[in-house]
Amino acid sequence: MDFLCILLYLLLNWGYFSNAEISKSNVILKDNKYDGIVIAINPHVPESNELIDSIKESWKQASTILFSATKQRAYIGEITILVPSNWTKYKETATVSDGETYDKADVIIAKPNPSYGDAPYTLQYGGCESPGSYIHFTPNYFLDEHMVTNFGKRGKAIVHEWAHYRWGIFDETSEANPFYDDVDGNSLYDDNTGQYLNSATQCPKDFRVCCVENTNQECRLGTSSCQIENGLYTEDCICYLGNSDVRYNTSLMSYQYHEEIVEFCDETNHNMNAPNQQNRLCGLRSVWDVIEESVDFQGNKNPPTEASNKVDPIFSVKIAQDSQRFVLVLDVSGSMAGIDGTSGETRFDQMQKAANYFIVNSAPPGSYIGIIEFDKSARNNSGLVKVETWNSRENLAKKLPKIVGERCGSCTCIGCGLKMGIQMLEADGADAAAGQLLVMTDGIESSGSTIYIRDVADEIKSKKVVIQTLFVYNSENQKLADLSIESGGSWFFAGEDNLLALLDAYDQMAEVTDGDDTKKTFQILSESCRLESSDSSFINNIIIDETIGRNTVFTYTWSYGDIAPSVLLTPPYGNCFYTNDKSMTANPCPDVHSINVDYKTLRFGLDNTAYGTWASYVEKPDINSQTITVVVTSMAASDEVEPIIVESILSFERGQPLVYAKVSQGLNPVLGATVIATVVKPDGENSSPIQLWDRGAEPDVRINDGIYSRFLTGFSDTGKYSVKVKVQSDFLGYDTSSVVRLSTAAYNPGYVNENGTIIPNPNGPTLQPKNTTFGISAESLGNFTRQISAGSFDYVPTSGGGSHTDVLAPSKVMDLKATQKNFNDYTQGVVLVFTSPGDDFDSGKASEYDIRYIMGDVNKLLTNYETCLKIDDASVIEGNISNPSEAGSTQTIVVQTPYVTDENVTTVSFGYAVKAIDESGNVGEISNIAILNYYFEPPVFAVPTTTASSSTAAYMSTSANLTDDTITSSISTTSPDAKTMVVTSSVLSSTTNRQNSISTTSPDAKTMVVTSSVLSSTTNTNRQNLYIGIGTLLLILTASLEIQ
Repeated sequence: MDFLCILLYLLLNWGYFSNAEISKSNVILKDNKYDGIVIAINPHVPESNELIDSIKESWKQASTILFSATKQRAYIGEITILVPSNWTKYKETATVSDGETYDKADVIIAKPNPSYGDAPYTLQYGGCESPGSYIHFTPNYFLDEHMVTNFGKRGKAIVHEWAHYRWGIFDETSEANPFYDDVDGNSLYDDNTGQYLNSATQCPKDFRVCCVENTNQECRLGTSSCQIENGLYTEDCICYLGNSDVRYNTSLMSYQYHEEIVEFCDETNHNMNAPNQQNRLCGLRSVWDVIEESVDFQGNKNPPTEASNKVDPIFSVKIAQDSQRFVLVLDVSGSMAGIDGTSGETRFDQMQKAANYFIVNSAPPGSYIGIIEFDKSARNNSGLVKVETWNSRENLAKKLPKIVGERCGSCTCIGCGLKMGIQMLEADGADAAAGQLLVMTDGIESSGSTIYIRDVADEIKSKKVVIQTLFVYNSENQKLADLSIESGGSWFFAGEDNLLALLDAYDQMAEVTDGDDTKKTFQILSESCRLESSDSSFINNIIIDETIGRNTVFTYTWSYGDIAPSVLLTPPYGNCFYTNDKSMTANPCPDVHSINVDYKTLRFGLDNTAYGTWASYVEKPDINSQTITVVVTSMAASDEVEPIIVESILSFERGQPLVYAKVSQGLNPVLGATVIATVVKPDGENSSPIQLWDRGAEPDVRINDGIYSRFLTGFSDTGKYSVKVKVQSDFLGYDTSSVVRLSTAAYNPGYVNENGTIIPNPNGPTLQPKNTTFGISAESLGNFTRQISAGSFDYVPTSGGGSHTDVLAPSKVMDLKATQKNFNDYTQGVVLVFTSPGDDFDSGKASEYDIRYIMGDVNKLLTNYETCLKIDDASVIEGNISNPSEAGSTQTIVVQTPYVTDENVTTVSFGYAVKAIDESGNVGEISNIAILNYYFEPPVFAVPTTTASSSTAAYMSTSANLTDDTITSSISTTSPDAKTMVVTSSVLSSTTNRQNSISTTSPDAKTMVVTSSVLSSTTNTNRQNLYIGIGTLLLILTASLEIQ
């Protein structure tokens, strides 16, 4: 593919996929000062002046630390603390919010996430440099002084999380891989073997720690007395820092709790070998390198400023608005009378139905709704009315527009509707901020309008009014779409004859913004069925799980005639049936239905719904064809029950749209759910279902974190597309167990004093008990379903080559791991494991893999990939690099041991990387770098499989580390004889010529020659040789004494 063609494609698409962003932050850095930070307190947090005071003091401390850590380039300026509207004492003293809401806050203060306890953490959807969604602190974190013992100064933990949130940084420690075999020489002296084994995953590498399994042991910094399993220290091994070790002041992303640590690792001390998330996701780059290249500092923006005492933040405490305010701004111009599909309904008919659905069902209880219609001018149908009861909703719905195209057939003054919407929000001196204008239109604004969108755009943004737009049919109004995003809203699209997309969009626009999950309405089912004249009925099964059931509503709409379809609702248990047609059952339940013939809507409302599977049987009233929609919604079962929640957003990566879905019960991630996205095309047709994955393969950043994602591909037509996500509890069968917490402040287990005595944290060695699982499995929650609209995006096919030209490369491999297959027989090769990318990003199947490796400087794999050694078909022992697996499957390839000419070498370090290539020659990005030590002699931690003499003993291989969690299979190392055999074998091993026993690469491959300058640490090798020599002398001495 021609490079210019690809470049043009990316440029054309760059602006079209940004309907929603991972971060909704309005924070800006200007003149070294962060302004616009919002810290929002959840309404379920008890009112507390002490909490407010601690938040202020902690963030004041954080500003000073941040100023120092960023080398005097940034500090915290203005912070808004948003208290909930139910904090009564603040109603008289706090300013009412002028646009700040809980759902868009940078920091939330809420009850503990069961997976994290009181540990601060950051929710991160995207990869390196991608900003986070929010930082979560608990009230207890700010009120309990034990938290300072656990995580260090609060200001430092805040800066740690700010790095996650603002700059897309990741942790330099690792719960999944706390230890590793360092290719540049291990830093932990092992007391059991007298050799240097393993390094702690941290930055910098040489930061001295002492690692033990028992706090009663003596602990010397730089040593470990832990047991070895599979070549690494066990999960019971805990590392302690010295309380007086002042040699290092980095890194805040490793041990922010240590008193002396005040800076981030940079290129001078970055530990690129550590198996942490920062290295995997950021291409071995140091934390400071990523920060310096961020939008805050790139191009020497915000250069260092003189130190001053003016880095203290300015705080303002505001109280959240009591209720949400919505103004329906509805297009009644002549084009809305158009009929697009088989239902026979006009766009206006469907707009009426959808607006009625919003008023009667979607809008949160206690919210305010107003109605405006527009064509060549705008008219106020109803000012803001509070909707609390069924009657108040029904009466307001009667004021929806009744006539279309009467005043002007082709006049569309959208600016007129927006201007009147602002005026309605400001009625009686009210502040318009945070008010939402819900615009529904099918066209662009017409020439000759008295007010254009551009005339009110600045006013909307300055007054912090939010625009949410619902495009009907195929409106090409980019100005309105842009204004929706710029104002903090979104835009949605409903294609030809797609009433269901309108209903889904309104449910999403009505999302509760104050953080109170008990007020949220959850969509359980949303389906449309076309019944032709020969069809008479259809059935749906609806699952009401135990976390919902309050205010459950079954809504049905029909498209033809004034007679509603007959519906029979069968509860999971009981002897009666809900129906609008009593001829359908002899045992009807109490009547809970209502019919609005004007809007062709049938509704069943139940205050409390039995959980289980409900059956919905629908029968059309006559032989005429009908399009019938079914939407079922419900609320949390009670204030004490955490509901299952789905949140979904659209984003883009390298010009391609992708969808994220976060599934949780309350805040706790739900793992192993089945998540399906459906893309609705401009003509209203649905794409094939796309399963979203939580496997740690691009675009999914980390495995088993409750965030599911997938690229959206396969489009050919220009136009607007909408995306719908369905979640259900069907267990997928793969392992979702994890004890790994992500993007969280490191916990302080205690410290080592000057005498080598461990002073343990009185709160325990870990924040939560060992093996506390992360998240909750979908299987354990029983049957449940949720549906949600993720939003919409525009698509423009590439120019030059036609809309079907393949310009999409395979996705980047993000989870490559390399391990030695067998320590006993080094000729068995290297095992490479990763998740297969696809043909187009993560869909389909790639054509081939380009796998490269290097010894020594692994950075060359990133900077000079083509010059590194290539694996060809002849070098593959198992697997097939010319026939990749389907996208999303686990790919295992075993390659030959790299050819080494020096027969005296016992250990060599290698780095591996992979790129996928599709059949059109599009090449994916370079994967993460997998680094390993390759042993040509059994290492000291290998255990013989027999008690035979050392010259014939076979050695067991460590298991390949194929997942993010450490392998738990056990290899005993307690036998003194075993250790003796290892040492003896290391000294007396055969020096068979490797050239005769190692299969070489193909003749055209470059030859690798080992020299002393590129071996693992020479110093470490010398030390190991010294200990081996001493051990050998002791063995000889012991043997001679026994003979005497």
